Amino acid sequence: MIDDISEGSSRVPPERGHLHFPLRGLASTGAERAVKDALAGMKGILRVEVSNVMAVAEIEFDERIVSAAEVRARLAHAGRQPPKSLPDKEP
Repeated sequence: MIDDISEGSSRVPPERGHLHFPLRGLASTGAERAVKDALAGMKGILRVEVSNVMAVAEIEFDERIVSAAEVRARLAHAGRQPPKSLPDKEP
């Protein structure tokens, strides 16, 4: 995960986006791992937490690098279909 810039650092803080996805059919540790693996190599992903008990994925990403639509597409490619009616950002 990328942290905000610290004094003397040349890194720029990310423009954080947040997605909260209820995921249908997520009922096992293997399915949880599949979601994490699908997003693990994606540039701009800062944090992925998946709960197989609650069937929810929490994804934090850098909006300058990857869009919410791209994250959704990656999840769909991995066989997970988040509802399209949810907002891309949460306060």
